[in-house]
Amino acid sequence: MTFNASSLLSGLPDTLRRELLDEYRQIVSNFYEGRWGPSELSAGRFCEVAYTIIRGRADGSYPAHGAKPHPFDGKCRALESETSLERGLRLLAARILPALYEIRNNRNVGHIGGEVSSNEMDATYALAASSWVLAELIRVFHVTTAEEAEHAVRQISELRTPVIWSSGEVRRVLKDGIKLEDELLLLIASAGNCSTEELIKWTETSNPTYLRKRLRELHKNRMIEASNMNAIHTTPKAAARVRNLLES
Repeated sequence: MTFNASSLLSGLPDTLRRELLDEYRQIVSNFYEGRWGPSELSAGRFCEVAYTIIRGRADGSYPAHGAKPHPFDGKCRALESETSLERGLRLLAARILPALYEIRNNRNVGHIGGEVSSNEMDATYALAASSWVLAELIRVFHVTTAEEAEHAVRQISELRTPVIWSSGEVRRVLKDGIKLEDELLLLIASAGNCSTEELIKWTETSNPTYLRKRLRELHKNRMIEASNMNAIHTTPKAAARVRNLLES
């Protein structure tokens, strides 16, 4: 089954559907750019829109826009008693959303002076949890398999980051005419954490010595952290450059 962005969740009001997909794309973009705080903060809005959709499915009608319910966790628990809902929405999505929302409210992405600093693990959870919820909504609305729904979610994220493609252990930058250091930044940002050997494999470079030199320069310029060449990752300083590469 083939999906496209204009047909996904077509049973919803267009404004509500766009809100959900836009919030998800923002989570993906911020995650790949290493902007962990914005990724989590955006996930909070994603939760509100997803809740509105599930609540609307139970009620049989949908508002034009997502809204924040009060209290969020209590309203999500109430969904568990809506037996007209599919089990994936009623017993799983309704329990995932409060946990995802909790990261936004009680860690420092939501409030200044939070007791726990935001970090990559939080953003990784935000991306994985929001991807699962979106896939389940697509599966329910399109009466399709979990595998096909996951494929649709990958299509959505690729619409936001079309220069990067991955399949299994293979990862590629598809943008033509790109400099090696920019290719390295995109690969490292999209992988989250990778090794020099993986970068050599992904770039298919014929000159690994030159690639290692570029990595050392990026590290010296604080664009990446490569003190451990088996666990290379981007720094916040690289975020704007990665974003420009993704959007140009």
